[in-house]
Amino acid sequence: MALAGFDMFVLHDREQDIDYVVRTLDSLAEEFRAEHPAFEDLSTRAKALTLLRWLRAKNLTGMDRPEINYRNLRNCFLGHALSEEDHPSLPLISSAIFTCIAERLGMTAFCLAFPSHVHAAVYAPPGKDLDGNDTEDEDGERKRMCLDPYGSDHEVTLSDLRLKLVDFGWTQGIEDFLRPTPVPIIIQRMAQNIKATHDTILNLADNPIRAAEMKRLRSGYPGLNLDAAVYASMWAELVMKQTSSRHWDSNLVPFLQKFALSWSEDVWIVKKYLAPLYNKFVASQNLPRQRTGWHNVNDIIRMLENIDNRLPEVNRRYTEEITARVHYKIGQVFRHRRYGYIGIINGWAAMGCTTLPMPHYLDAAEAEEEGDVIDPTLSVRETNMGPLRTYYTGLTSRRSTVDRLRVAQENVVIVTDPSLIPDELFFVAGKFFRRFDRETCTFVSNIRESYPDD
Repeated sequence: MALAGFDMFVLHDREQDIDYVVRTLDSLAEEFRAEHPAFEDLSTRAKALTLLRWLRAKNLTGMDRPEINYRNLRNCFLGHALSEEDHPSLPLISSAIFTCIAERLGMTAFCLAFPSHVHAAVYAPPGKDLDGNDTEDEDGERKRMCLDPYGSDHEVTLSDLRLKLVDFGWTQGIEDFLRPTPVPIIIQRMAQNIKATHDTILNLADNPIRAAEMKRLRSGYPGLNLDAAVYASMWAELVMKQTSSRHWDSNLVPFLQKFALSWSEDVWIVKKYLAPLYNKFVASQNLPRQRTGWHNVNDIIRMLENIDNRLPEVNRRYTEEITARVHYKIGQVFRHRRYGYIGIINGWAAMGCTTLPMPHYLDAAEAEEEGDVIDPTLSVRETNMGPLRTYYTGLTSRRSTVDRLRVAQENVVIVTDPSLIPDELFFVAGKFFRRFDRETCTFVSNIRESYPDD
């Protein structure tokens, strides 16, 4: 059921959680058994093919028009595949559905992480071959068979798969691809699929309609769902990959940045599960290097805990100078004067950025314009343009997965037309605001303890 964990990152208020997946697979197994009362009398080969064809006849595996739909984000989720009307799924999910139900029916089945296309394998019980004959063999073509639940009603021979591997250029370790794949490898394979979908969508900048369809799930805003899925894939790689691997930390920096800026509430999970793996990885290195900032899990945990433990700073408009300097209020909608994106003000600092909420993010383009830093762990220092500028933080459409993007006051242009506000901002506004007031085109603040005069 590990694959169903990916669904939890994009579940929202829907019921298709891990328990739903378990219940659905149980129900399908019971339904199949009821329709095949003589199932136990069949040989292993006949059982596997009967189940395979039943699943495909019910459209529970594969997808329509794969030449167009293959990289749709929804194809990566087991819960979606089981609950959607057309049950679209990648080969990995199709094979997982088959093996999960096969196991419930008493068969021994596994996924095979075959290059470019995951297959399923079924093993005959001890002392029997696939056709039910007695045998002393423990492995080989008489003991195991391969299937492609995604794309075929028929058995795929081991010899055909070996030939494909040769065509792919594999000359060594061929048999490793034809043996059961451990669950951690399958999870990492799905993480790679999610990242492949993300990369494909990024390359569709000139086709926003198609990109939006690829990101669409049953609920939630498409762009935020994609980002949450990528976050899930990062978690999967770090948790499932062996810490003895030299490349265990290959995506550690982007993970920590995404975690700190968008999912800082997960700090307890990172501390409980990821920090021990990180410490184990560092201890295993022959020539450990100095790790600080985004390269050090413990540093980021401490940074977030320090921020969380700080008493909320109260920003008052108690002097005429502050009132004159800070032109705009929490909840006002703005457009960036230069870059054109829309945002909602959720923080301000009258004199420099040292009192802005932390952590906040300085966009690369704006950092270059200000001659400032991009790293949020350093972004509290004053800019090169002087310490007395007025700054705001905003929840923006430019980076809707970042809670606070820093903007200088001179780049803020107030928006009074509600139709200009992107839908995605309404999906994330609840973290800082109670509701939207359409008449004034402002969001009603839920952070008055920090900004009581707004």
